[in-house]
Amino acid sequence: MRYLYSLLLLCSIVLWSSCRNDFETEPSTGNLQFSRDTVYLDTVFSNIGSSTYNLKVYNRSDDDITIPTIQLAGGESSNYRLNVDGLPGKSFENIDILAKDSIFGFL
Repeated sequence: MRYLYSLLLLCSIVLWSSCRNDFETEPSTGNLQFSRDTVYLDTVFSNIGSSTYNLKVYNRSDDDITIPTIQLAGGESSNYRLNVDGLPGKSFENIDILAKDSIFGFL
């Protein structure tokens, strides 16, 4: 019986400590840092692949941040494409950056 109580106590401790709270993020307040100040894009060639520029976005704060929108100036009609943390597209919404973390963007 004593072993049963010990086993029950051990199981309850393991189950209680294994629960993880969901990440809570805050909207971005402009506390992000970028690896480049400006990225200039030039001519788009239809038969030749254009250059790829990378941009790293750093969240140096202690809070998780949500970026509401990432998009090109031309939006969906732009001739350029984005790749944000491995997701291809032309506009992105609600991108989370955890505290002390970063994301990659490829243009």
